[in-house]
Amino acid sequence: MPTIDAFILSILLAYLLGSIPVATLVSRRRSIDIFSTGTGLPGAANVFRQVGHKLGVMVSAGDAAKGALAIVVASRLGMEGTWLLLPATAAIGGHWNSIFSRFRGGDGLAPLMGITIIVVPVYGPIAVVIGGVVGLWFHGNTHPSLRGGFAGFGFLLARAVSMQEDVTITFGIATIGLMVLTHAVIGHHRRRDDLPDYDPG
Repeated sequence: MPTIDAFILSILLAYLLGSIPVATLVSRRRSIDIFSTGTGLPGAANVFRQVGHKLGVMVSAGDAAKGALAIVVASRLGMEGTWLLLPATAAIGGHWNSIFSRFRGGDGLAPLMGITIIVVPVYGPIAVVIGGVVGLWFHGNTHPSLRGGFAGFGFLLARAVSMQEDVTITFGIATIGLMVLTHAVIGHHRRRDDLPDYDPG
């Protein structure tokens, strides 16, 4: 069990790392308010469609990196095993409600990818690739990221149960993934009603 100091510090740092507004900073350099264009989300997909493809990829990498870094830092502080689910959740919370963007943020899919890759070595990256391929396959359909997420985390869960390896932490990551996907779907429906120029791409 980690010390109380490590526990508090890892969660605080994970939240702050998750809060780094990569999409907002990148879009601002092009004089674009990412909160008022497209889906109104400061995320990689919205930047990709509304600001530029290269910058969208850059934001995706940056958001994934901050999720991964939150877990690496927590590990260095002594958090391990299922305890890593706490800073993982804090990093997603920071992305959702960034202290640097008046508590606004993106869906959290890119940070979740970075988190999954670190928390579930070997099979986490495979799940991310599966999710990405499925999401691209259903591009243009309703909620392609939701389909990709279910495919990726479905693979992780099926492997963990069948092999009886890392079952608890895999279920934990899948639960966080379900939270992120649910948050994304609900958020998109709300923004569709609130933004007159809503454009899901």
